[in-house]
Amino acid sequence: MFYIKQFFSIFRDNLLKGTFFFLISISFVLISGNWGLIKEKIFELYPDYAKGPSFFALISSDQDYLNIQRKLVTLPGISSVMILEKDAVKEQTKKLVDNFQLKDEDLGFLNFIALEVIFDKNITVRGQELIRNYLIKLAGENNVTLGKINFPPERDGIKSLLDFINIGGEWAVALIFGCMWFFALFILKKEVKKSAYLIEQFQRKNFVEIKILISGTIIYYLISTGLIFLSGSPEWISVFLIGFFFLISLIINGGKHSWGK
Repeated sequence: MFYIKQFFSIFRDNLLKGTFFFLISISFVLISGNWGLIKEKIFELYPDYAKGPSFFALISSDQDYLNIQRKLVTLPGISSVMILEKDAVKEQTKKLVDNFQLKDEDLGFLNFIALEVIFDKNITVRGQELIRNYLIKLAGENNVTLGKINFPPERDGIKSLLDFINIGGEWAVALIFGCMWFFALFILKKEVKKSAYLIEQFQRKNFVEIKILISGTIIYYLISTGLIFLSGSPEWISVFLIGFFFLISLIINGGKHSWGK
């Protein structure tokens, strides 16, 4: 308790430095411990990124298209399969005409429903062809017409950023926050060192600096883990690794130091 009081006394006397250390410590744990949820929310803002190639299929309405949909969805390489009812298909006449190279007047005579089949983002060309062939087999060659494969629009700048977030985002965020946390610790440490020196000289206590820093950091870490627990989607391995990182960093940077040094 003594060292916790000392830490918050230093925080009060150095409000800007203390607040910076507090915000970085809390943010480091919260963001890394909820990275999966944060990444999911980022991708929700750009639905085209997660969407792979897709194609439309016209199927005779006397076929069991619900069963066909169920079987397609279970295939590896399929993201989703959506049924477009007859009225909805008519609303997309222009798109269907382009896909199937049909004349406008032809559409009125067809008795069909349409499926939009969306592949996973990283499916191979071979995988696409296997799925299309399987759909023909399910519906019967004379009962289905497949449209061309459409590719989602490319957004070079956004796509590169999202690729980075998807592939190495967690490690990049951890590295950035790790560096920022070291910097926040460095600027606060000088103030802690002053108090630690006086306490060691006049109260005959040892390793005061590291004890003060560990006490304060533990409080921030416990606050962060409590907030993560309430979020409902904690990634505890990341949280524990950050706690280990805090402890090792403080031990390495702590010790018995005089103010002059």
